[in-house]
Amino acid sequence: MPRGKRAPSPRYSRDASSSDDEDAAGRGLWRERNKRRCVKGNWDTGNDISLSEEEELLCTRSVSIKNEPISEPYLIKPSLRPPKPKSRKEKRTGEILTVGNTLEMYTATPPPRTALDIPVLGLSTYKVRNQGQVTTALDAALSCGYRLFDTGASYGNERELGNAFRDTLYKHGLNREDIYIVSKIDPGCVTYEDALECVENTLHHLQTDYVDIMLLYWPSHKYLNGMRPEQAMIECYSALETLYHQGKIKDIGCYRFGTRELTYLLEQCKVVPAMLQAEFHPYNYQRDLVDICRKNHIRMQAFCFIKCVEDPVIQHLARKYRKAPSQIVLKWVIQHGVGVLPKSKSPPHIRENADIFQFSLTIEDMESIDDLNRNTHFTPHPRQLQ
Repeated sequence: MPRGKRAPSPRYSRDASSSDDEDAAGRGLWRERNKRRCVKGNWDTGNDISLSEEEELLCTRSVSIKNEPISEPYLIKPSLRPPKPKSRKEKRTGEILTVGNTLEMYTATPPPRTALDIPVLGLSTYKVRNQGQVTTALDAALSCGYRLFDTGASYGNERELGNAFRDTLYKHGLNREDIYIVSKIDPGCVTYEDALECVENTLHHLQTDYVDIMLLYWPSHKYLNGMRPEQAMIECYSALETLYHQGKIKDIGCYRFGTRELTYLLEQCKVVPAMLQAEFHPYNYQRDLVDICRKNHIRMQAFCFIKCVEDPVIQHLARKYRKAPSQIVLKWVIQHGVGVLPKSKSPPHIRENADIFQFSLTIEDMESIDDLNRNTHFTPHPRQLQ
């Protein structure tokens, strides 16, 4: 049910025959039973408590729980929410749905979490390795609404991230189930056994029982030792499929695959990848790759998208919307239905990157940025990796 003012429900409205003490007791029981049902839009339904008949009566006779407004925008796709009454006045702002200044929340049980419903904005931890920097960045990100965090075995910071999650989640009233962790197997993994070992190490370093999404690199030639890259890729992907069925990986994804590589994988795999991280920015608007992802219901995430912030078109739009050039680029990516992973270890920049959900680019401005496409790659093609 939407947040804010609403007509009292018969089940949760005050009973005229109930006393103030009974109402207070009922409210307390209701809060206890539902306090972990919804934490700022994230769900944890596995901690429900059972009540006796007398306690249930107190609960149902109490007044309804009021939702508190959220000051920071939270990143949830409106499509995940149940239908809303058409009579309510709604305002859609970017990828979040608001009524007034509050975020709509529901007590209904949500569908299972998948890569298609993860937040569109995440924090990349690439080149953030010092424990102090990792903890500071994570604390700042959690405080302003980030719930998606990207790392990788080759980043050298999974152990630091595990420590930071252990120390900061409780501080922000969150659990492991309230966040999404995306990691990548090491580029040197070329066999089934290599991939299994790499994921086990990742779980150990992150101090978690599962990773939400595990991404697969296209194999680098220097590690193949005579193997065909396609063979190595299929072996590693098969290992991820095994871990997926064991529950240690909630979803499987690909990293820096092009249209050719992704098409080949889709022809061979048993579990369709749920995510693709690829280079996507105004200078490299990969329309064909985006179309393949949409056709196969693969969530695409963009990296390496801040290279074009000095472009005159981006600078002009930044002045027009009174936003930073990087915010214009981030918004352009999101309005194309692609997730973004800005990298930063500075709390002010982390907060600035999150402040992109209170404005939208016009169709004309979107098209003007589309026209900047030059098919320019700032990262090597997967088959060029050495």
